[in-house]
Amino acid sequence: MASTYILIAKTTLTTSQSSVTFSSIPQTYTDLILHQSAMSNVSTSLAGNYNIEFNGVTTGYSGRRIYADPSGGAASDTGTPKWAGFIPGTGATQNVPNSCTLYIGNYTSSNYKPWKLDVVVENQTSSAYEGLGTNLWSNTAAITSIVLKDISSGANTGSFLANSTFTLYGIKNS
Repeated sequence: MASTYILIAKTTLTTSQSSVTFSSIPQTYTDLILHQSAMSNVSTSLAGNYNIEFNGVTTGYSGRRIYADPSGGAASDTGTPKWAGFIPGTGATQNVPNSCTLYIGNYTSSNYKPWKLDVVVENQTSSAYEGLGTNLWSNTAAITSIVLKDISSGANTGSFLANSTFTLYGIKNS
């Protein structure tokens, strides 16, 4: 079956914000894709993680992520069940935003909602962070809103910088 991508909303930040919200998501598509090209004001090269919440609900999330960093290490964990990606900070030598895509399946169904993500953050001199995640929201409600938030790296917390871009698409099978 061929799929059609339909732009639902695009947000380019004009100021720093601690969260980004997509609300009143139409219920007319099969799946959603959320592409992010963002940076953070945390002063490290890798600002760290940020999270997602659906419909303002804070519980029922689970997942696993696999990631690699420039030190050559690879790891897997389940410690960030609402994980929406890695994000670079202002300590990166180049102002290169992350490239992160989330695919949210069957978001209108009465089944639990799976999502997967892939993300790359590069420092352009010698390092890159890569990650893949598979996640589940154990809730039968249709997804009507998405919030990206909670940027953190250890004790550091931050905001999405101006010019970060977030684009939400609906996918309709035809």
